[in-house]
Amino acid sequence: NLVRFTGRFATLLGVIDVALLGDRLFLIRPVEVGPVEEVVELTVVDDHTLLLAGGPGYGSVGESLRFEFADDDSIASVRGESATTWTPIERFILPQHVRVPRED
Repeated sequence: NLVRFTGRFATLLGVIDVALLGDRLFLIRPVEVGPVEEVVELTVVDDHTLLLAGGPGYGSVGESLRFEFADDDSIASVRGESATTWTPIERFILPQHVRVPRED
């Protein structure tokens, strides 16, 4: 089931989407100037791993994305691309030491 890998994930370095388009998975960086031009095709290795199989990939083609799933089968985290750990965006919390103070 390819849908189980899809979602939007964040780190301090940015945001990625794993999207199902037709019957293929792709890694997309939605905040890039030309996100469609930088799409990376993903292939399934096993129930927890995708391989960056094609596209520019910022030099990461051939690396894997390792998915950790929670007990309810939701994605807990994604490890990959130069040992970066991505968090589902709805659970991503910006650390206090990098927050910009708001002027009220």
